[in-house]
Amino acid sequence: MTTTIGILTYDSTGSYQSHLLAAMQTAAPPDVQFIIHSSLRDGIPDSDVFEDIPVHGVIVIANAASPEVLTALQARGIPLSLVSHEMRQWAIPSLRFNNEDGMIQLVRHLVQDCGRRRLAFVRGIPEQIDAKEREAAFAEAVLPYAPRLTAPIFLKGDFDAATAVESITRLLASSPEVPIDGVIAADDAMAAAIVKALRVMGIAVPQQIAVAGFGSVDDSDTESVTTVRADVGALGRRALAQLLHQIRGYPMRGVTTLSVNLQITGSTQAGIATVGAFHFSAKYARHGTGGNVGFQRADIRRGDNVS
Repeated sequence: MTTTIGILTYDSTGSYQSHLLAAMQTAAPPDVQFIIHSSLRDGIPDSDVFEDIPVHGVIVIANAASPEVLTALQARGIPLSLVSHEMRQWAIPSLRFNNEDGMIQLVRHLVQDCGRRRLAFVRGIPEQIDAKEREAAFAEAVLPYAPRLTAPIFLKGDFDAATAVESITRLLASSPEVPIDGVIAADDAMAAAIVKALRVMGIAVPQQIAVAGFGSVDDSDTESVTTVRADVGALGRRALAQLLHQIRGYPMRGVTTLSVNLQITGSTQAGIATVGAFHFSAKYARHGTGGNVGFQRADIRRGDNVS
């Protein structure tokens, strides 16, 4: 008997989603088939999604389904597994990366290891949970270093390389001096695009501006960017296993959080090709800053006027 699994995702061709889907397909037993609904290609899913196509379970990636859609699927008794998408008020099992710890590692690296004082953060898609968590974690992570830093700038990125480059270009054009010396992007693809754009502009990376991303997917375009490595393949395999357990009658609930590890390259430290994975836990990243907090969230510059 064939087990049919529906997948709801925003963009099945995106770097993160495509690596996630590939990991699921590689790990799937021979009797498992997938039906993928991509919002970008097929339209926003409604409560009738997969109604005409019998599925045994559904994996939802990064807020690709509204609460109404999830409710409709649950009412039909279809097992669900959420990836980078939490519904804490419901008993739907979910998997996510440790965005808070990852951002603490990145900020610590840029401020303490690289001596950066003027940071910018390039946002993801505002509606997606990873984007929300990474932005909130960045805002929290910079607070202990406030006496050393100017107020960070937040720029539009939308997990899109072209949008991220446009935001950085407009920011640099708005000032006769280079207004930042460090950038953290909400994903690696944006970070890699920013590195290329800065070098085309004649800005030295990392000497003038250090650039880091989040969530490496082992892509040749992103392998030279400092990041906190998130094992996307493991996330996909765990999501599939979690759903198959439910299909076989084993109830599951709760949030599974996967760790991330700092990987340093020449995009933040000159002369470094790639340094293996280093993990700095949150408790260490919060120590050693000293002094009083010099600015609060209300003082953090928002980059909407330059993005």
